[in-house]
Amino acid sequence: VHGTGVFCDKSFMVGEVVGAANLNGRKTWLGRYANHSDAPNVEFVKEAGGDLYSVCIREIKAGDEILNDYRQGAALHGNYQKELI
Repeated sequence: VHGTGVFCDKSFMVGEVVGAANLNGRKTWLGRYANHSDAPNVEFVKEAGGDLYSVCIREIKAGDEILNDYRQGAALHGNYQKELI
């Protein structure tokens, strides 16, 4: 899409954890380099300790780019005030 991007070397099914996006308050390579999309293929899930994981929300094939919605991640951290649609 833009920027560096993160591309899969394997396929993921809906519900599978793609990887950690933020651990112990620090972005991982996935959290730092995955691009934003209004039609993401992963969503962030926040664990009780505050860590964020990217979870597949539509089938991802090997070679596909990982795309998330930055607003959703910001909302989980309390940094986004606009209501998500």
